[in-house]
Amino acid sequence: MASVYLTCPSITIEHPSGHILKLGPYYNGKFSLYLLDCTGVVSQKILLSIEDSFAVISDFFNDKDIAGGFTKMSFTWDGKKHFLTNRFEYTVTPKRVIRYLLFPEGFGILYMIALILSGHRTTFLKAVMFMFITGTVLYGINTYLLFNYYFFSRNLYLRMSKAHDSFLFGPKDEIKEYAKADIEIVFLYKNQGRRCPWGNYIVYDICLKNGDRLHFPSLLLGRYDLSNKLPGVKFEEIHDDIATC
Repeated sequence: MASVYLTCPSITIEHPSGHILKLGPYYNGKFSLYLLDCTGVVSQKILLSIEDSFAVISDFFNDKDIAGGFTKMSFTWDGKKHFLTNRFEYTVTPKRVIRYLLFPEGFGILYMIALILSGHRTTFLKAVMFMFITGTVLYGINTYLLFNYYFFSRNLYLRMSKAHDSFLFGPKDEIKEYAKADIEIVFLYKNQGRRCPWGNYIVYDICLKNGDRLHFPSLLLGRYDLSNKLPGVKFEEIHDDIATC
């Protein structure tokens, strides 16, 4: 069943002023119009039929005020992302590296910083030493894997969406198109321990029916996102203590 909320299949119209109008399905055969103004506020209007949207869309194109018929939605987190077309492109960027570091390393680092800040001055050096030793033991392998994944995939490009039957992958100067139907199996090399500090570091091995194999790490695309974009494709985990590229 298709979503009837902001994530619904839709037709999106953008105005030069920055306002965006989105038409999608609603319950019981009705339709919903969503309006995103240039300040990021999202409003909604329920329509009995798709024909009821024609006048609103016409006024929208003719620079008329249409906000009067809409009701502001109470809470919408980053509403703009539901209106803009996503190209589903994945490359290694500083933002991606930071997000990758936040879990699980970020929580451990915050804990150790809090431990230092809460300690007395006489125990400051002990807390710093504890942080250094703990960080080396728990996160030393993570740091090694992060650098390994970064240098392997820093020049890679991936464009993959659930809705398309093909995807693009390869070095940025040699990108090729592949058909999802040609994927025989995807191997995931990862540590099997649930509490392993580097358990989210995974190397993918996409095996194609013609014998070609495509490799990239989870720094480029997360495990859940990859399986969601490849419905019907068989995944098999290969337990590896330290999954390097």
